[in-house]
Amino acid sequence: MAAFHRGQAREYKMPGPQARALQKLPGGREIKEACFISDGAQDLVTSRRRAKVQRPYIGDAKMSGSTPQYLDVREVTVIILSEGK
Repeated sequence: MAAFHRGQAREYKMPGPQARALQKLPGGREIKEACFISDGAQDLVTSRRRAKVQRPYIGDAKMSGSTPQYLDVREVTVIILSEGK
């Protein structure tokens, strides 16, 4: 699904070394996500039309100290479209 959005919008890379680090579930599985801007804005904050594609879906999480605990992980791809005024 991310490949489709790459053809329709500009992919936005989060700044900073921590944002570029791979996110993983406790079992070691990688969380894949990509953000896209389709209105020409410079970043996600100023964009009025953006999308996020993520796999796997994480429906719920809680913090145990500084470590997240994922409670609802599903083997599906989620696409979140946001459009503002």
